[in-house]
Amino acid sequence: MRFRMPEGYIIVPGGTDSYQAGGPSPSPPSSATQTVMVEIERGDDLSGFTDEVQHEMLGELASWKVKTIIVGPMPNQDRMIEAFRILLGHEPVSQGGVYVWWEVQA
Repeated sequence: MRFRMPEGYIIVPGGTDSYQAGGPSPSPPSSATQTVMVEIERGDDLSGFTDEVQHEMLGELASWKVKTIIVGPMPNQDRMIEAFRILLGHEPVSQGGVYVWWEVQA
């Protein structure tokens, strides 16, 4: 199984964040997608989810060759679904307790 999680849950060798400068990092490289997803997960205000940020996120998804997006179960799941619905312009499919966008065209 191979998948990417822009918001984290990995150890990146040689990371440069405050966790351990120059050593392993618990965070992936910073991205607009990561920032928005972490803010949603924390329940932060999404005033930064602007058209410009959405354009940057679509560019990131395209550069990462993302074809499928899965949301759930997670904190603030409804807000995450809404953000990706706005970003992608259509509803996800509810399947097996998660929400999925298939054949993403970013």
